[in-house]
Amino acid sequence: MPSGVVPYVGILGALASTSVPLSLTPVVLQFTSTRGTPFVLAGLGFLGGIAAYLTKYWRREFYLIAIPFALATWRHRPGHYRTGIY
Repeated sequence: MPSGVVPYVGILGALASTSVPLSLTPVVLQFTSTRGTPFVLAGLGFLGGIAAYLTKYWRREFYLIAIPFALATWRHRPGHYRTGIY
């Protein structure tokens, strides 16, 4: 288990980042099914990252994957001009 306050703030941020794509997936699926798949994968990716972080298998090197994943997910958030959904 992580120690200190900062890891738990990160976990809460990841949970918030998970809730957005998973809650918006039904809305996105109304427009097109191909755009719904990345929303589901983003939500599951954040949940998987939280689960990996809380296990004994987490390594510092995983930050090299986690940070770009979070930035890429934030970059393609709903309402962004590239998604076409406003």
